[in-house]
Amino acid sequence: MRPYEDIANAFRTKHIMTSWKEVLAIPGDRKAGAAKDPLASHGFDFAPCVSDGDVIGIVDLINLQTANPEDKSRNVMRPLRSSDLVESEAPIADLLAWMTISPFYIVLSGNQPVGIVHRSDTDKQPVRSYFYLLLSDLEMGLVELLNRSTTDDSWRKFVSTRHLREAERKVGQAQRKGLDLNLFHYLYLSDFLEILHGKRQGLSRLGIRLHDLEQAAAAILRLRKLVAHPTRHILDEFTTAELLEVNHALQGLIGNIYGFLEKK
Repeated sequence: MRPYEDIANAFRTKHIMTSWKEVLAIPGDRKAGAAKDPLASHGFDFAPCVSDGDVIGIVDLINLQTANPEDKSRNVMRPLRSSDLVESEAPIADLLAWMTISPFYIVLSGNQPVGIVHRSDTDKQPVRSYFYLLLSDLEMGLVELLNRSTTDDSWRKFVSTRHLREAERKVGQAQRKGLDLNLFHYLYLSDFLEILHGKRQGLSRLGIRLHDLEQAAAAILRLRKLVAHPTRHILDEFTTAELLEVNHALQGLIGNIYGFLEKK
């Protein structure tokens, strides 16, 4: 069983959406010239268009800016489609996939709108926490994998001398405190991926292709640095499609590693 699987899967769309009571909604009868200003002043690209308390469509700032200023917003909006709606309980992983199709969704609970979610919301803390837990699952799985499958010191040649010395120093400190932890507990994620890459025979037993690992490793390590530093924006370094791709890579590696461990 993956240590953090249940917690990671607990993050839902409702945790990153903007609550409906805070949503800037544009009345369908408002003129386009008047509707564009509040969107522009808030830095919004999209907003729900409403009439008599119901969401009837989505207005786009660009369309409002190019429309006849006297035209009503309901005539400029895009009519609401079922594909514009997501459930508040939808997992973050599913939402990431949908964000590659459209950057903006109305969030429902039951049959009522409860919020909106935009691509920029994937920079919020719950998404960072989701990826942090996936990365933790990966690291813990790799430690367990190496502990179970390593019978000699041949793995050491794949780890930098500096990292080895640092790990050896930390093992010594742990032993003086009465803790029985080996070197694997003090290596970096980059070290584990280098060991995996170097032990190619082990990759085939895990069902992981070398090419897939090489493609995924750089993105995973970039993401690892980002989620640990909340002042850095994920979307500055990853497109939504790239974020979805690294999510698939993480899920694939984790699934292969824990699937292998469960068989042993």
